[in-house]
Amino acid sequence: SLTMRDNIPFEIVPLTGEVILTEQLDFETSPSMFRFGAIATDAGNMSSTVNVSVLLTDVNDVRPVFASAHYHIPVRENTPVGSTVAYLTAFDGDSSDQFSI
Repeated sequence: SLTMRDNIPFEIVPLTGEVILTEQLDFETSPSMFRFGAIATDAGNMSSTVNVSVLLTDVNDVRPVFASAHYHIPVRENTPVGSTVAYLTAFDGDSSDQFSI
């Protein structure tokens, strides 16, 4: 059988050893890593322990938001081609760099 030693959002199915998620996780509000120990015990009372680490990874679930709802950008007719006429700024609530704007 397998038993867990800590109070975390996972459980272990004793007959299969499956680690099951027991509550919804959110990268922006949950811990980024969960660590817990598991003990396997056989019918002869022999046992073994293992340390388990579960790393929570981010998914792109937060829509980017522009700094302004509207941009009004006046450009003079003699502005050279290739000139920068504005900088648009948006913010993404996802914590991961892979979702940067």
